[in-house]
Amino acid sequence: MTARAHLTLWLWLALAGCAASPPAPSATPGPSAPASAEAEPEPARAVDEGAPIADAYPVPSAVPVSPEPPAPTPPPSPLVPRDAGVAAANAKAEAGKLGEAAAELTRALPRIDREAPLEDRMLAHALLGRRHGERKDSKKARAEYQLVLAAWSDPGKAAKTILGASPDEAQGLRRLGQALTVVGEALFFEAEQKRAKALALRPPRFAGAANDEAVRRYISREVAPWMQKRRTLGEEADAAYRKILDLQPVPPPRWVVAAASEVGTLYEALPKDLEKVAVPPSIRNDPKLLSAYQSALHDALAPELERAKGAYRLCKNLAEKYRHHDAYTKTCEARLTALESQSP
Repeated sequence: MTARAHLTLWLWLALAGCAASPPAPSATPGPSAPASAEAEPEPARAVDEGAPIADAYPVPSAVPVSPEPPAPTPPPSPLVPRDAGVAAANAKAEAGKLGEAAAELTRALPRIDREAPLEDRMLAHALLGRRHGERKDSKKARAEYQLVLAAWSDPGKAAKTILGASPDEAQGLRRLGQALTVVGEALFFEAEQKRAKALALRPPRFAGAANDEAVRRYISREVAPWMQKRRTLGEEADAAYRKILDLQPVPPPRWVVAAASEVGTLYEALPKDLEKVAVPPSIRNDPKLLSAYQSALHDALAPELERAKGAYRLCKNLAEKYRHHDAYTKTCEARLTALESQSP
């Protein structure tokens, strides 16, 4: 084997070691699979606790065609606040007037926190959190969303409170769905903060001499530690999104779909960053070696792209099942098509 071939192999091993999949999670039974808060829950499926979204609920690459059309799944019901002030503010928020809604809620908040039903108090704080997030005030947004999560810290007790204050089972389930929707929003905000932190960690720039030895040191001393830290942050974000899928008694479709979409883009971003890493001159200037290097790099990054595709498939299938379509589902469909077209 030539010196250049040795260098190519060494670089491939270094990058593959950085980009390899994390260890498989422990086989601890987890919660049920996602279902709509407004629809009948599906039978629970055992999953690995803490498993990434892309692995937690495997979805076939092609959805089997049934000889008969499946029973329609109702779309998520709209939020149904019982408190007049929260209802008015929510209507304005839905109409695109979030600023006005937040101003009204701020004035009425002492009364709302004192008198409004639990699910409406949670919605009020979620709307305020959304407004602060819109204004890029993460600290205030986090404080509001933390109040939502605190209200749901004992899910069984919160659900019992909401159902017990409802006149009938149908109303109770709708109000429970409202609470789960805003909890999903709060968890999504937390996960997005972790995702942003991961994506903000950019690859180190190569500032050494234009020779193979300098690039070798750059890969070992800068790229490998960066990859390890980047992967750790990505796994923390994935785990945060996973909390949405784990919501009990059933998670809200809107935020499950959004979570799967964001996990897909998170995993897909890692290979794109690694492809920007400097290539040694002896490889870059030799077409055959460059082709072999790029092929090896593609193989090293394959696990990340498979995770991205798994998350996009989950997003797409859940969107179809619950008939929930938005910007996130469009992203899933477009990126899944693009990645599958690149597969050999």
